[in-house]
Amino acid sequence: MIHILANGLRERFGSTSKQLVPVWGVPVLRRTCLMLKELGEECIVFTSDQWVRAVVQDVAMVLPGLDPPEGILQEEYEIVKNWSKDFINRLLYGDVVWERSALYAVCDCKKPMVFGNKKNHGGEGYAIVYPRTEVPVMLTCYKAAIDQVNQEGLKNSGWYMSRRWTGIDPLKVEYNDKMFADLSGWTMDFDFPEDYEYFKKEVEPKHDGT
Repeated sequence: MIHILANGLRERFGSTSKQLVPVWGVPVLRRTCLMLKELGEECIVFTSDQWVRAVVQDVAMVLPGLDPPEGILQEEYEIVKNWSKDFINRLLYGDVVWERSALYAVCDCKKPMVFGNKKNHGGEGYAIVYPRTEVPVMLTCYKAAIDQVNQEGLKNSGWYMSRRWTGIDPLKVEYNDKMFADLSGWTMDFDFPEDYEYFKKEVEPKHDGT
């Protein structure tokens, strides 16, 4: 089972959710769900956004996400704790536009791994693959990351857990290459409107979405 977090805030993208901006004419999250369906993968989308639900409910199971201000770390903690039922589990983010080969690599992976792009925003993860046996370690890392964020007033971001989980300093842009798969193609996330503008100008016109 693949779990997709799609509970991002709207204020950065105006009246729409960043998971719904169109890529090749299809909302980015719906495109991901359709690609996963083609691969024979089942997915659950976690969101409290009614518009996101409406766009993907025919191609994925949809469950409520945690509303802000709880934060993404707390939401990931609850998902990993309560939904990691399979021998291999995969956690994806709903604002990522996937190159097909990159999404295939995530679905084929059978070992603990963070997939991301070192060139984009310091190498934050786009997907986390983990066996069920890793859950206790991950929950410990989540708790430590949540405590650190609360105590130091840091941005509530998932990479504080993933860096800690892969054995590196969560405050440094470093990588454990044994547990970080660098996606060198055009797969990227839409953290800010500028990211989407770059995609529409530099990526979409040059590729057919495969």
